[in-house]
Amino acid sequence: MKKVLVLLGGFFVLLVAAVLIGPGFIDWNAYKSEITEAVETATGRQLSIDGDLKFAVLPTPALRASGVRLSNIDGAQSPDMLTLKDVRVRVSIADLFQGRIAVERIQLIEPVIALEVLADGRASWDIAPISAAATADSAKADEGQDASGVAISLASLTITDGVLSYRDGAGIERIEGVNAEITADSLQGPFTATLSAIVRGLPVEATLRANSIRANQPIGLNATFGVADLDSRVTFSGQVNNPGPAASLDGKLSVEGANAAEAIRRITGSGGTAILARPFSLSSVVSASQKLAALNDIAVRLGDVSATGAVNLGFGDTLDLDIAVSVNKFDLDAFLASATLNAEPGKTAAGSEKATATAESSKAAPVALPENVNATLDLTIDVLRYNRGVVRQVGLRAAMSNGSITLDRASALLPGGSDVSALGFLQIVDGAPLFEGEIAAASDNLRAVFDWLSIDTHGVSNDRLRGFSYASKIKATPESVEIPDINLRLDASTMTGALALAIRERPGLGLRLAIDRINLDAYLPKSRRNQAAPKTNSGVAKAKPGAGENPPASGANGLALLDTFDANFDASVGRLTVQGATLRKLHAEGLLVGGDVNFSTLRVADAVGVAATLRGDVRGLGGTPAIALDFDVTGKDLSQTFRWLGVKPPLTPKQLGKVTAKGRLDGGLKALSFKASIIAAGSKIALNGALKDIAGAPKIAIGARIDHPDLTKAVRLFAPTFKPAASNLGAVAAAFRMTGNATGLDITEIDAALGPVTVAGSMSVGLGGPQPRIKATLETGEVLTDLFLPSRKPADTARNRQRKANGLSSSAATAGGSGGGAANPRWSREKIDLSGLKGVDADVTLTMAGLIVDRIQLDKPHVVFKLKGGRLNVEKFNAGVLGGAVSGAGVIDSATTPPTFTAALQARDVNSRDILAMAGAPARVSGPISVEFSGAASGATEADLITALNGSARLGGLIQVQVSREERSAADALNIASALFGKKVKELGQVGGASRVLFDAFGKKPATLSGDLSISNGVVTTRNGRLAGAGAFASIAGAVDLPAWRIDSRTSMFQDGGSAPLIYFDVKGSLDTPSIKPGGDILKQRAPATDAKKSNPLQQVLPGLLGGKGASEKPKAKDLIRGLLKGLGG
Repeated sequence: MKKVLVLLGGFFVLLVAAVLIGPGFIDWNAYKSEITEAVETATGRQLSIDGDLKFAVLPTPALRASGVRLSNIDGAQSPDMLTLKDVRVRVSIADLFQGRIAVERIQLIEPVIALEVLADGRASWDIAPISAAATADSAKADEGQDASGVAISLASLTITDGVLSYRDGAGIERIEGVNAEITADSLQGPFTATLSAIVRGLPVEATLRANSIRANQPIGLNATFGVADLDSRVTFSGQVNNPGPAASLDGKLSVEGANAAEAIRRITGSGGTAILARPFSLSSVVSASQKLAALNDIAVRLGDVSATGAVNLGFGDTLDLDIAVSVNKFDLDAFLASATLNAEPGKTAAGSEKATATAESSKAAPVALPENVNATLDLTIDVLRYNRGVVRQVGLRAAMSNGSITLDRASALLPGGSDVSALGFLQIVDGAPLFEGEIAAASDNLRAVFDWLSIDTHGVSNDRLRGFSYASKIKATPESVEIPDINLRLDASTMTGALALAIRERPGLGLRLAIDRINLDAYLPKSRRNQAAPKTNSGVAKAKPGAGENPPASGANGLALLDTFDANFDASVGRLTVQGATLRKLHAEGLLVGGDVNFSTLRVADAVGVAATLRGDVRGLGGTPAIALDFDVTGKDLSQTFRWLGVKPPLTPKQLGKVTAKGRLDGGLKALSFKASIIAAGSKIALNGALKDIAGAPKIAIGARIDHPDLTKAVRLFAPTFKPAASNLGAVAAAFRMTGNATGLDITEIDAALGPVTVAGSMSVGLGGPQPRIKATLETGEVLTDLFLPSRKPADTARNRQRKANGLSSSAATAGGSGGGAANPRWSREKIDLSGLKGVDADVTLTMAGLIVDRIQLDKPHVVFKLKGGRLNVEKFNAGVLGGAVSGAGVIDSATTPPTFTAALQARDVNSRDILAMAGAPARVSGPISVEFSGAASGATEADLITALNGSARLGGLIQVQVSREERSAADALNIASALFGKKVKELGQVGGASRVLFDAFGKKPATLSGDLSISNGVVTTRNGRLAGAGAFASIAGAVDLPAWRIDSRTSMFQDGGSAPLIYFDVKGSLDTPSIKPGGDILKQRAPATDAKKSNPLQQVLPGLLGGKGASEKPKAKDLIRGLLKGLGG
């Protein structure tokens, strides 16, 4: 028996040893094919075990397979759906002896799972159906037992360094570094799982706990998700009801974190905006099933902002989504302020740049709204605080269905009794979104809205920026925006029109605009409204020194902006008020393409009396601007224009008449050429030239021509009383060229015909000093002044002039008086206007072919004068006159008080015969005479000047009496005396001897003329006037009181060696009608005094010295002097 027991024990030991040790000697790789065939039968996929397949019993049962691969479906990018480096399974041996299978650990080493959805909709995880028996066994396994009722438990399932990928038509997503551990008391739970993985670069961590799975019992579920080193987490606490096909989920969802911006940045990979850099939380009651999901009692908090709402989803043939959000109060000011403090410099900007670069480099892909999704959104904000104001009832309500979105309402109540609203419809057309809707806004107090938006309205009239309304339709796509039916009202102005915008690399804009009326002055601040160009005394705007050297960059930038888009425009304004001017019927129409503007029409019907039309191009707005414009300007009544400009016109609007200007401007700031034809005041003006370097140091070069058909009418424009003797002076035709810059002008090639007078030469005008400087060299043709002076009336005789002067008191200055008394009324008391000598400096050289003044003819007069500081200095004057020459110099100083006049004149070898002929007296004498004069005076009127005249003069020359042949052949001297002294000679029959003396002295040979004159306070005095002939001489002594217009003189004729005058004449009284009383030895024969004037031989020799008159009333001394004074005074 003992041996039997020992034998049986030995056999059992051998049997146990064979069971435990024997598997180690079995080649399990030989069973690979059987294993793979079984898996392929069960799954329809090929299983490959590339490595070794090992099984061991000691120390515990364990299975290990290396290089395990499960194939993917046909057509997949990855050939294997699952690869495993190693699979390790360890089972408790003790539990095996007790009839249980206790899996202590399953290890999946470096698993790679490739999930893929193909274009035909097949998914790689769809496994072929297994057999019915397997299905039954599976059902029992769900209850924790195998087909034979053996209990199975799983202690631990670990995944080490796994990879999970998902690929579809949109791309591929990879989850790497998957490490997980799942534990369970049994296959029915409870379960505990921990997971970590790298999801889109984020180290995601998760914890899951589930209660035991029991039939018809809910399963408790708790889950937590988070990201390593990110202070944010998502938690769920709830249960799964009715596990199985009709399962549902109920619980509470909670999301919270310390920084929403950081969470978004870490999760999405893009820069989270600083405005979200604040704590956040979300809580909600969640309920979900296979057909419905709801998030109710949602409470969201972001910093100090809180909101409530709900989200409902329906899963069926369509996805139904309803979102409702309500915010009671949102302080956006505080929100933005904290965002500024939380902003990290450079981070957001970098993200923006990246986003911009991506947007620019990518092309718009076709978009679509899902047609199987129906959604609604209802957002309300009761109170929104922004910019220290309150916006109320902010609302947004929209719905999406059938692939389109309807905007039912977007509205808000703004400060100042204002509101805005929008509605519309968004749909997808040809792969692009299309929005069509309406926009409206209204305000009872627009000023309050501007104040709320911190838009400065200071200076705008208080009655403006009040009523406002806007309404329009809108149609928008990613490629274009159209805003038709614009209707805008601002105060009393109404604007209608339409706008179209093409969104492309170079945007295109279409604008049609019509404004009935607008008063810009009412909207401009007063400082700008009243701003006008500074004016000089002449009313002409004066540029500041250096202006234009550095043009403002802002204007250039504004023009460069116009080179960033293309446009067509059609704008009109019925009435525009700006800078106090009212402009009517403005219209601008044209194209803007590539930085060039073409104006088909740029017109204003009435701009303060002027109508203007421009057509043409403005080119190069993005670089160097240039224009090519035709202009047509008409001014029917320029009184409004001058009044608005604040300029006193040189001519009255009536004189100017209708003014037209037509021409062309072509060029830019470097060179602008112009051509113009102007009609004004009966004149035609043609201009042709160019402006250069306008923005720097401007220069001008211009050719001009001026034509007027009637010189008289042209002069009357500036001197209305001009009445020339000539009935037709002829036309005006003047041409010249002008070049220069802001410091001076050169006027050359002057070629003018002013009626009968031609003018040629050149001149320059300096503008760089305190006042203009003129330098001119001019040449004229012959000037006949009588053509330009008023014609003389025949009744203007000496007797009539004497009657006019009868007001002179009998106590007026007597002949020979010292002067200085009251001047004769014939001398004007009107102040001489010397203003023309001020405000300009001049250096002029004038040469004339001839100058004829009354009967005085000057040959080739030449004058050089300078004007500076109101002082006119005639440096040189010379001319040929009456067979001789005249020269002189003088000064008029208007800067002194009163003005002063000085002059020095020399007349050489003037023919006395011509002097008498000029005076209208019988030309019975001849011979050259000379005069030297120097004098000075001061005064503001003619009367003052003539009263203050002081100076001296000297006479010289040769005088010979012209005796006719008959007189030379007379039988005796009596006939010669008769010829010399007149018809009364027979009454002088006893003075033959004296007559012979006179004849011998003055009739045969020239007599010598000499004498000195002194002038004191207007009184001309001589004591040594002398005409010396052969054997006789005449002496003159006396005074002419010019202020009083009286004379007191005696002319005596002596025989050489004689002490008593042969004859003398006393001349006294008014210079116009003096009394003449003869005396002397010749008249002792009682020659009738009444014939003294006719028989006086000196009347023939020296007419005028005796005070008598010839046959003519010319010249009138007073008129000559007055004319001289007026000519000097301007």
